[in-house]
Amino acid sequence: MELKTILRFEKIKDYNNLNLSNAHVYRYLETPNANSKISNKKLLGSGNIVRDVKRKLENNNITPRKNSVLCIEAVLSLSPDFFQSNTNTKDFAINACKWLINEFGDNLVSAVLHLDEKTPHIHAHIVPMTNDGRLSARELFNKSTLPDYQKSYLNKMKKIEPKLKYNQGSKAEHTKLKNYYSMVNKEIEDNKDLKDNVFKLENELEEKEDQIFFMVNKVKKLERKIKLQNSEISKLKKFIGQLKEEIKNIYNSSKQEKEFEQEYEYQHIFPELNPNNFPDSSEYNEQDKKKRKNRFKR
Repeated sequence: MELKTILRFEKIKDYNNLNLSNAHVYRYLETPNANSKISNKKLLGSGNIVRDVKRKLENNNITPRKNSVLCIEAVLSLSPDFFQSNTNTKDFAINACKWLINEFGDNLVSAVLHLDEKTPHIHAHIVPMTNDGRLSARELFNKSTLPDYQKSYLNKMKKIEPKLKYNQGSKAEHTKLKNYYSMVNKEIEDNKDLKDNVFKLENELEEKEDQIFFMVNKVKKLERKIKLQNSEISKLKKFIGQLKEEIKNIYNSSKQEKEFEQEYEYQHIFPELNPNNFPDSSEYNEQDKKKRKNRFKR
């Protein structure tokens, strides 16, 4: 049993084909041999590839020229015999996603794991932006770089299956992907109702995403506001505690002064009535008894 890596790249030059790719990836169109009861897994992206690509271009102030490549669609998989368990599928998905992020960084705008077909695979969309901010698929995906991608992908996948070999990626495989979208495009053009339905679904999805985006931002603002309020409340509690301590100290000090004043309230009239001058009570009582006794003797 020979196990190979599968890595294909396809150029997408216009938004019409990008719409078709989005419809295929997120199953807005019926897909032959796909099990509708099995859900696919979004690994990266907003759920709308067209929007993700547009945002990437807008955020970098890029206006695509005519016939320029908007993005590259990559398909990643392994030989069908590799996928013998859910663990194998999970290992593939994690390592393939890590490879995509490591190779393409912020240029990677979408990645979706398809589980509803016979062999699990990932559809990824990459905006071919150079380090100096230019849109250039020719510079990033050419005869020199493509073999390097294949080799680095193989090395990454060998971590989960050492027996894997490098699949050269035949030209026929690329043609299959291109022909598939051409066939779908022709079917949609010939079927006005289907075309209208696709655009309607995409518009509805875009509206829902706008609502979600708005709500997420609103929640984030509220969270920041709550955080600030909690900080202010914490400061106020600390300040109140300090005030209570100061009031307590002032009260204790005032109480001591009042007791002292009461104790010596009449000192200015009878300075001799100082506590230090008070006779010892027991001694005074003895003397008083003697005086009384002497009186009775007389």
